[in-house]
Amino acid sequence: MPDISYNTPIFFDVNSSISPLVVSNSGGLVPNAPFVTTVAGNGSFGAIDANGVSARFNYPTVVTLDNYGNIIVVDRSNHKIRNIDLNNEVTTISGNGTIGSQDGLISTSTYNYPDGAVVDSNGNIFITDQSNHKIRKISTTGIVSTFAGSGVAGFLDGVGVSARFYYPAALAIDALDNLIIADYSNHRIRKITPDGNVKTIVGRIITNPFFLDGNSSALDKSTIFTSSSRLSHVMN
Repeated sequence: MPDISYNTPIFFDVNSSISPLVVSNSGGLVPNAPFVTTVAGNGSFGAIDANGVSARFNYPTVVTLDNYGNIIVVDRSNHKIRNIDLNNEVTTISGNGTIGSQDGLISTSTYNYPDGAVVDSNGNIFITDQSNHKIRKISTTGIVSTFAGSGVAGFLDGVGVSARFYYPAALAIDALDNLIIADYSNHRIRKITPDGNVKTIVGRIITNPFFLDGNSSALDKSTIFTSSSRLSHVMN
């Protein structure tokens, strides 16, 4: 990595000539093209909190940024939510590593193969807890709660825990803090308002999956089939 410095500070008197800055590089060569570096993880399975490549993960699936530039990592097969700060220090935000659906303090909370993550404008973290068929919330005060989903696989619009999902996967958030969920095995795109109201934006279950463009307000004319657990972009 290059380590660039300048001969500063420099002070000048009135009417004196100005000398140009001298650039010094005490590190490696300056690349002339983008390059890839490892921020964290040494490539081996594990669940070690440490700095940079000394840390270990187990099939991390999704990363997102919080409101301060830290990286939030869904460490799927560790059933944990991890954080990488600006100094590449890895810590566990939530999840004790066992499979479960325990709400409460971040130190005792449990997940079941979490998949997606977003951060709202207030700094709360939302997780698609895929195999629990729930949307979980990690508050800024360190409390984990079930934001939506009863925990029973199925399809039902409603408010909060009265709603049902079927392996919810990718997660996005809009400018108004509405959550957009790819409800994977329901072949639907769902929306959750900040007050927890779940509704279907588009899609219906079919027995022979295919895709058909159409008007999202007319669900009987618009069908989607998600062959991947990733949601790239939602047009609403």
